[in-house]
Amino acid sequence: MTALAPEPVGSAGRSLGCGEVPPAATVVVLAYNAAATISRSLVALARQDCREPFEVVVVWSGDDDTAELAGRELPAARLVGQRGRLLTGAARNLGVAHARG
Repeated sequence: MTALAPEPVGSAGRSLGCGEVPPAATVVVLAYNAAATISRSLVALARQDCREPFEVVVVWSGDDDTAELAGRELPAARLVGQRGRLLTGAARNLGVAHARG
């Protein structure tokens, strides 16, 4: 099986809640053709009130506008992914590989 290289869309990668402080945790959001649902998830993450900073890594795959929507909805998120489908395990591993928390 050939590993596909991710297409980084944006890499703001700022920790939510504490500016540029390194994150204490990472939330990995898998988003396969998730344009219809991604906004609600990211808005909910942005509204979290945590003492410790955390980062969000959105792993997108598919052929819709998920990456563009995610970048607009939560600019601090790190976006990685590819056109075409990533299976769940591969998507999770890709998100963890880009995690800093």
